[in-house]
Formats: sequence, structure tokens, C-alpha cells
Amino acid sequence: MECHACRSTDLQKLSVIYNSGLFDVKRTSTGIIGGGFYLHRGTSQSRLSQMAAPPRKRSYLKVTLLWLVGFFLAGGAISLIRPQLLGEKHQKIYGSAPVERGAVVARQVPPDIDTTIGNVLLVGLFVLLAILLWRVHRYNRKRYPAVLQRWNSSFMCRRCGAVTEMQFQPSA
Repeated sequence: MECHACRSTDLQKLSVIYNSGLFDVKRTSTGIIGGGFYLHRGTSQSRLSQMAAPPRKRSYLKVTLLWLVGFFLAGGAISLIRPQLLGEKHQKIYGSAPVERGAVVARQVPPDIDTTIGNVLLVGLFVLLAILLWRVHRYNRKRYPAVLQRWNSSFMCRRCGAVTEMQFQPSA
């Protein structure tokens, strides 16, 4: 097997590169504040190991948090736009101020239209959330195993850094 870019035969599997670049860190140090010992535990990773990292599943939490941000931004935008959309006509028709004589009203807006529009938008946002979560679920169940298998069968050239997928051919 050789690299397609430079024709070198010095290839290494991505999973080996990834695992060889991970280091568990356990360090004890003394501190001035309080005069005590501090214990630090964690994982250190080389840049090459970061480049050869396996693909990740998509996160339900990230999609939900982004949806929540959009939900609150949409709610804020609607609450700012709504008074401008209804304008003074709504107040003249349904407010406490009397309607002036000779005022031309293009259309009368029922007072419950705000609630109806809000409910439709709310249902639409929840349908959007369901669609986004369904897409994450579909990716994690259907596409992710193939992507992970492709990563498991990929090699990196130690000479030029090109990543090559090994094509397994059935033996005759």
C-alpha cells in the first residue's frame, strides 16, 4: 500500500496516530494561596492526534440549546415588531381612544389575531425542533457508523500528511 500523493509506503493508521498522541496527566503542585497542594488531572493531546481524531456523533444538546437561543430571539423580535405592525389603527379600533369621524380603516383586525399568530409561530418552532432532533437522530443511527468505519480504514502518510482510505478487496 502506498500514498496516492507522494508514493511513499510509510503509512500509519489514523486510530494509532490518535491513540499515540493522547497523554493522561496527573500533576501535584504546591500553591501559595492557602499553602496547600493542588492536584491536576486531565488529558493532553498532540496536534497530530487532534488532526487524526475520530468523527463525533452529532449532539442533541447542542441542537436544543441553539434552538432555545433562536426561540428567545424570535420571541424578542416579535414583541418588538408587533406594536409597529398593528400601529395606531388597532388602538383606534379596539383601544380606549374613540375613533375619529371620517377615519378610513382599511381592514379591521380582530383582537384575538395576536394570540392566533403567536400560537402558529409557537407550533412552527416546536415542529422545527422536532425536525432538527430527528435529523440528528437519523445521522447518528444511519450515517455515523459508515463515517466511523471509513475513519477506521484510513491511513495517514508520515511523509506528506495525506490521508488515504484503504479499499478492502475480497480475496479470491
